Amino acid sequence: LDSWVQMITVYATPFVLKTVNNVCIGEQTVFTDFSTANGETISGWNWNLGDGPPATIKTSKIVNFTYTNPGGYKVILKVTTANGCTASDTFDYVVHAKPTPTFDPKDVCFGQSVVLDDQSTAVAPDLIATRKWDFGDGSFSQEINPSHTYTSPGFKNVSLLVTNSAGCSAAVTRNAYINVFSNPVAEFTNNNP
Repeated sequence: LDSWVQMITVYATPFVLKTVNNVCIGEQTVFTDFSTANGETISGWNWNLGDGPPATIKTSKIVNFTYTNPGGYKVILKVTTANGCTASDTFDYVVHAKPTPTFDPKDVCFGQSVVLDDQSTAVAPDLIATRKWDFGDGSFSQEINPSHTYTSPGFKNVSLLVTNSAGCSAAVTRNAYINVFSNPVAEFTNNNP
């Protein structure tokens, strides 16, 4: 009876492990692969960034990319070992929209408080988390709808910085936007003796 022994090598399938952090629109995304293959060398990467059609494909361990639109993306990472074994993983990635800061002030007479009406919006599921008002005279507020009394009449600059729950920020500055009217001076003369 003849027999023979043949050695067969079974290579490990890689285990996909990656790190990513969701970003705000306009910010660069960094995808980093930390996949392992039980001591074998990972020699190939194929990132489908889910922004298609056609989708952007990148072929390096670390990928820098800036999405042009906010929203959710299905990203696929396929890794290949030097021996040709592959594994892939799909994950959801979110690019958050920046909030839209806007407000509606009211002109006032000198000595009166102006009330600023914050009408800023954020794209769901994000919410407006913080606000920073700059009244243009060295005064600030973090209230939603603050009131402020100016110490002089004239046109006033106002800025609003809003940050959403994802940490994305946007600002608007309106120059000469609020008019604090001078008060009239009441005078009269008595012409009767």
